[in-house]
Order: sequence, then C-alpha cells, then structure tokens
Amino acid sequence: MIDGWAAFSVWFVTIVAGQADVLIRKSTTRPIIAVETAADRTTSTGILRRFGIAAASAPSTALVVVPIVVAWLAFYGASSGKAVTRLIQSDEIGIVISGLLLAVFVGNEVVALFVRRYLPLLGQAQGGVNRIVPLGIYVGWVERAVVFAFVAGGQSDAAALAIAAKALVRLPQVQDEQKGSILGQYIIMGTLSSTLISVIAAVAVRLAIGLPAL
Repeated sequence: MIDGWAAFSVWFVTIVAGQADVLIRKSTTRPIIAVETAADRTTSTGILRRFGIAAASAPSTALVVVPIVVAWLAFYGASSGKAVTRLIQSDEIGIVISGLLLAVFVGNEVVALFVRRYLPLLGQAQGGVNRIVPLGIYVGWVERAVVFAFVAGGQSDAAALAIAAKALVRLPQVQDEQKGSILGQYIIMGTLSSTLISVIAAVAVRLAIGLPAL
C-alpha cells in the first residue's frame, strides 16, 4: 500500500510524530480530578480533565503539523508554490471546504433539533446531562467530518465502516437498561441525524463540482 519513497516517508514521519505526541501527553496530562466545581461540570476544559485529557502543549501541536508539512513537500516538492496557488484559486476546493464546514458546524444545530426532546428526559434519567451533551457535540463534529470526507471522496463503504465502528463502541450504553433507554434513544437519534446531514452535504458537494452523487 505504501507506493514510493514519498508515501513511505509520510508514513514514517506520522508514526514517529504520533509516538512522540503520546509521550509528551503522558508527561503533561493532569490526573483525573477528584473534586469537581460548578465550572468543571459545564466547561469543555472541565470535561476534558474528567477524562484525564489536558490541553495540547505547543510541542504536541507542532507534532500534529509536522506530518502534514512532510506530506505536502514529499508529493509537491518544488512545485509547492504552484500547488498552493491552484488550491486558492480552485472553485472546487472552495465548494468542498464550504460543504465540510456546513456539515460539521451548521449540521450540529440541525442535530440539536432532533435530540432536543430527549434532553429534559436525559437529565432526569441520568443526572449527568452536563457531561453527556458537550462530549456528544465533540464526537458529532468528528463523526460528521469523517462521514462527509469519505462520501465526498467517493468512499461510501468506508463511511459505513466508520459509522459501524462508532455503533460498536456505543452499543453497551444503548443496551444498558439500568441507565435507562433514554440515553440509547438519544445516541441513536443523534447518530442517524448526524449521518443523514453529512451524506446530504457530501452528495450536494459532489453534484456541485460535477461528480456523480455516489
């Protein structure tokens, strides 16, 4: 699958940067907090701390950028300037980026309309709606971005695989009757509406740039 020195170099740098990022995060991650304040229950920083995740440090952020830069130079090399110019001037790229932003962020508002009726019930049944909803928003961003990218790229089978992977992870929560079926309904409705929005946006983008729907 790794065809040529350029692809191999990108793969190698990505692996090295990923492992270095893990080591950096292990050395800088704060332990899970034992006592929560009111702010910790509602802010994104508090939610991340609850899962033992600290904000990315500057070296960690730089390591995320390194493989992207290496990939760009490896595949474009001396023609990098021309490639950047083509990207800036490309109507197709603008349409794709616009569709991605709409699917990820505007789509979040549409999903909220579908799951809004579950929020009061979720708060009563779970007592932790302030923990569940913000994390679900972040997961939804990633989910819609992944599905949009695969469908827009003509890889709808891969999009189905990504959705199935999330479903397997969420399956215990959906089936756990002790936590109440409201959580399961909330997850299912959120996933289905999120997927629908991503697919619609991706198909619209493909049609807009002159490609077949799927």
